[in-house]
Amino acid sequence: MVNKFVPNDQYVRADNIDIIEYRTAQISLIPKIGTNSKMSGSIENAISINVLAGYSAGVRIVEIGGLMNINKRHVKGIQAAGLSNIVGGRTRGIQLAGLSNNNQGSLHGLQASGISNMVVDTIHGVQLSGISNILQGGMKGWQVSGISNVTTKNVDGVQMSGISNYAHGDVLVMQAAGITNIGRNVNGVQLAGIVNVSRGKVGGAQLAGIGNFSKEVNAGQLAGIINIATTKVRGAQIAAIVNYGKEIKGSQLALFNVSDTVTGLPIGFISFVRRGYRRVELSGNEVLYANLTLKTGVSKLYNIFTGGLVPTDSITNWGFGYGFCFERSNGKRFL
Repeated sequence: MVNKFVPNDQYVRADNIDIIEYRTAQISLIPKIGTNSKMSGSIENAISINVLAGYSAGVRIVEIGGLMNINKRHVKGIQAAGLSNIVGGRTRGIQLAGLSNNNQGSLHGLQASGISNMVVDTIHGVQLSGISNILQGGMKGWQVSGISNVTTKNVDGVQMSGISNYAHGDVLVMQAAGITNIGRNVNGVQLAGIVNVSRGKVGGAQLAGIGNFSKEVNAGQLAGIINIATTKVRGAQIAAIVNYGKEIKGSQLALFNVSDTVTGLPIGFISFVRRGYRRVELSGNEVLYANLTLKTGVSKLYNIFTGGLVPTDSITNWGFGYGFCFERSNGKRFL
């Protein structure tokens, strides 16, 4: 976009001249037609008015463009454009654009656009866009978009989007999305309509319409279908179908529960605890001559599956049963 709007000779001249001149104001129709003429890339203005598009070294107070504002270096104050703002350095203040904002340096303040925002460095403030926010650095503040937010480093704040949030680093407060959230360590909460994924530890809770996936969770997981924590869960795992956690310091509630250890109660149709309660029993009675019973769970609450048969000369009768029970010790002599 810069190459299309800024003539090559004007762009080369600005690159070759290191001396920056400061002026109070300028007005231009397009980059090569204005009060600063072809030297505009070497001039920083306090006030800049671009009827269609303008090119300058920087802005100190305010810049308004009918279509586009292009700055080689830094912007301080307010920058507003009908289509796009492009800044090659830092921005301290407010950027407003109908379509997009693109910053090659850091942002301290607010960036708002109808479609997309992009910052190549860090953000201390807020990004607001109708479609997407992209940050190739760390953030202290908020990212809010209609579709997606992407941050390549840590998010010290909140990501909120209509579809997805992605943080390559840690999220220190919250991720909330209509479909999916992905982060490394999340110190607060992940809230998604479909799936939450934490590649490390979740300091708070994960809540999703379908599934939650994490290594470790400190407050619990709540999902419509499945929860998976590959190392540890402090709190509860609640899902409609499946819960899996290696070490559960709390309870599990789902149709199928699988864990290595559980300090609370695994409540479900089948609960398998690798270091829990398991029994296999063979028995017989006057109704079913041969019975096989499996008990699985923990001693405080376990599932019972039983099956038996009565063979006869003409037909074999089968019987099946399911139940749950608990075992409590009343002392060394009695059970």
